[in-house]
Amino acid sequence: MSIDQIMIQCASPSLCKIKPANLFSIQTSAWSQEKLSAWRKEFAAQGITFSLLRSSENSFLAFVYNFEWIQALLAGSEARRFLALKNYPVQEGARAVLNELLFRLNQASKKGEKKFPHEVGIFLGYPLSDVAAFESRKGQGAAARGCWKSYSNCVDARRTWELYKNCAKFFEERFKSGRKIQQIVREFKSLNKR
Repeated sequence: MSIDQIMIQCASPSLCKIKPANLFSIQTSAWSQEKLSAWRKEFAAQGITFSLLRSSENSFLAFVYNFEWIQALLAGSEARRFLALKNYPVQEGARAVLNELLFRLNQASKKGEKKFPHEVGIFLGYPLSDVAAFESRKGQGAAARGCWKSYSNCVDARRTWELYKNCAKFFEERFKSGRKIQQIVREFKSLNKR
């Protein structure tokens, strides 16, 4: 799978700003510094950031996110309280909290630790109630499974999963017809303004 295909499959909802962030793995064999540099330049103007963490000799962990959206998510008192209990520097603002998350993801991936920061779900746009339930139930007993495990509002979760799936399908179809990722993002946004 090419780096373009990985990005389409794993990050199209974030690129189109219907999801605050995506987290996924990229094999080094598919890696392209040139493409990443081009994407960073193109999407920076739209508020999208690409952070890469080395996870092994063979792969990177990629976190694609919209900082303004994450900032809004972290402004909520429940999210702040939840992250404060996990020793995130919430009093220092969203940038410090995001940097702490990236540090924890990097540490977990480097060491192969079993202690993965599941609170990343908040940054990925998952409902806080589902993130908390996942942790307290150790991933068991979900009422529905899709992009995340849903424990309470499965109707909204399924609707959201379908939206993400349709976005990726839109990207795949247009990519196969020869369009570049940046062109597809612009086309998606123009169609959804109507």
